[in-house]
Amino acid sequence: MPLLVRKSLLARILPAIGPLKLAEHIPTQGEALLAQVVARGLEGVVAKRAESAYRPTRSRDWLKIKREPEADFAVCGYTAPK
Repeated sequence: MPLLVRKSLLARILPAIGPLKLAEHIPTQGEALLAQVVARGLEGVVAKRAESAYRPTRSRDWLKIKREPEADFAVCGYTAPK
């Protein structure tokens, strides 16, 4: 069953207010969404193909896209290679 069909069925049974919230489907602007997620200090997003079937294993239909790791370093010394 495709992702959008599964989400439609879930929307019918999940209450509008409660501890669980159905994730909104955002079909475009993925890079802008990732930038917003990173700006909030979150880890990343999971991009899913709308027509993908659920699989309990990893697949190319669902991609976890994480923020780029970054760090500042100061070079305090240097040793010439032998």
